Amino acid sequence: MGIKVGRLFELTSLHIPVVTQISRSSSTPSIYRWHLRLGHTSTKKLRTLVSGGLLGISKFESFNCVHCQLAKQPASSFSLNESINNTPFGLVHSDVWGPAPTSTVNGYRYFVLFIDDYSRFTWIYFLKHRSEISQTYIEFANMIKTQFARSIKIFRTDNALELIP
Repeated sequence: MGIKVGRLFELTSLHIPVVTQISRSSSTPSIYRWHLRLGHTSTKKLRTLVSGGLLGISKFESFNCVHCQLAKQPASSFSLNESINNTPFGLVHSDVWGPAPTSTVNGYRYFVLFIDDYSRFTWIYFLKHRSEISQTYIEFANMIKTQFARSIKIFRTDNALELIP
């Protein structure tokens, strides 16, 4: 039995059907086995069930569950950005993706991203052919010059050979 808390059900009682001696295993299940059976339930909830006599175990014995310990382990933090860019367009990252397995309604199968490292602002351009990447970069650089009165100082890609003249 349980009550619904948000999108989860909290276990409030456990009904164990009466099992005949023939089908009962020779050893009584351990608290660790109940922990596993109940989906790695907390020790607090297991203590409540044991004290209520619902698990067929007379006393609570502590245990270690490696899976629970690993699940509760905090994730490693990302390294701090060592970027020394203190101006917009000091460093612009770019990546090309494609071809897509299916083209868009307008026939685009590729796209290229331009990301300003300082502001994290991202531009995306859709392309029909991979050969359009060089022209798209020129259009992007001209847009930066006209709209922001700046030029790109460092342009970083993943060795997109299409950009090499």
